[in-house]
Amino acid sequence: MRGALAATVVAMAVSLVPAPVMAQELPDNKSDAVAQLEELDHEAVLLTEEWHRANDDLAAREAELEEATAAFEQSQESAEQARGDEELFRGNVDELANASYQGARFNKLSALLVAEDPQAFLDQLSALDVLAAGNAESLDRLTAVVRQAEEAEASAAEAEKAAAEAAVEAEELRAEIDERRTEMDEQIAKVQAHIDDLTAEEQAEYDQGSGGGAGETDYQVPPGTGTGSAAVQAALTRVGMPYVYGATGPGTFDCSGLMQWAYNQVGVSLPRNSAAQASTGTAVSRAQLAPGDLIAYGNPSVHHIGMYVGNGNVVHAPTTGQNVKVVPIDRGSNSPIVAMRRVA
Repeated sequence: MRGALAATVVAMAVSLVPAPVMAQELPDNKSDAVAQLEELDHEAVLLTEEWHRANDDLAAREAELEEATAAFEQSQESAEQARGDEELFRGNVDELANASYQGARFNKLSALLVAEDPQAFLDQLSALDVLAAGNAESLDRLTAVVRQAEEAEASAAEAEKAAAEAAVEAEELRAEIDERRTEMDEQIAKVQAHIDDLTAEEQAEYDQGSGGGAGETDYQVPPGTGTGSAAVQAALTRVGMPYVYGATGPGTFDCSGLMQWAYNQVGVSLPRNSAAQASTGTAVSRAQLAPGDLIAYGNPSVHHIGMYVGNGNVVHAPTTGQNVKVVPIDRGSNSPIVAMRRVA
């Protein structure tokens, strides 16, 4: 069942990966080039998120494999112990049988025939009951131990096989996503090269459309204590550093990579992809926002995430061609806010 489930999850992930945009004739009009770059960048972000999910899935599958292997080894030890117990219990049963009456089958009829008097007969019946009970108990223990070992070994073997298959599937998925991401990066590089000579006005149009803008580079977080405020302080030390797909720092970041890095600095572990981060911790309302809360954007699925720093602002790694910056919370993306989470 695990293998089937893992295969279903992987198949779903593959179906969610957008098809790569192939090289095409670039528009001469700069505004059209900006629009094309935004479209390509959005698809690249979605692709990168799927890549992160594949890595997370692979890590989970490898953990399952390690656990299954340990369980399998334990079951083998249990089976060996059961075989030893089997020999022991069989010996006990044989001793009980031999003790019944000089190695011969001894029952209530033979007890009556050999009894010297009624009391001797009753004593022999009592002894037979004890022998029968001991025999049955030994056999029951033997049967239970062997059955338990067989079930454990079969279960562990099944789990090991399922985990190994899932690990292979996840690895294949990651390879496929890496290939698609390479194609996407090549296309984005071509578009980026085409718009390198954008005017300041056109560059501003791209920045605003992609949830960027000038932003603040010297933002000071409001006074506060606690893990959230400490994570904000860490994130703000990365302001001005460039966005790179799949990067987790310390000098380059994508959106979820910045969140993960900042919280790692204060001893809090976050998932790698933005969708998983948007499900971490507890939900808060906009009125309850405090420094360190995560702000997730999407339409409808999560594809971008930032960190609330206070005073209606968010620090985030916007997109390709831009740097980590602080912007108003509603300008963290060109998509709406879909989740606000407190993780510490």
